[in-house]
Amino acid sequence: MHYWQRILAVLSGGFIGGGTREALELLFNGPTFPFGTLLINLSGTLLSVVAVVIFIDKFTVNPLIFDFISVGILGAYTTYATLITETLTKLTPLAGITYITFSIFGSVLMVYLGRYVARKVVHLT
Repeated sequence: MHYWQRILAVLSGGFIGGGTREALELLFNGPTFPFGTLLINLSGTLLSVVAVVIFIDKFTVNPLIFDFISVGILGAYTTYATLITETLTKLTPLAGITYITFSIFGSVLMVYLGRYVARKVVHLT
């Protein structure tokens, strides 16, 4: 496999993931709290874990498809750099601590939930 094929797979997925992220931020970010980014990071963590578990435990997936979905779509969809920027530029210290706490602990919970859901799906099919 050529490197350019992987790059094109990630670029294509990134277009979808980045566009989706921006749309959700525009829809859900409030003037005082970035609910959209929190939603994106939590759902992206959940989807990433589900995808990885299913791809590893159930299906043999072409590496280009894996790169397209995991690195491209989901990598561009989630971004903790946005979390840090919003914390430093838009939030009071207390709101920032709340935001980071929910983001980190919520993402850990999403890992366990995603693994549980994916394993249930794998065993159903």
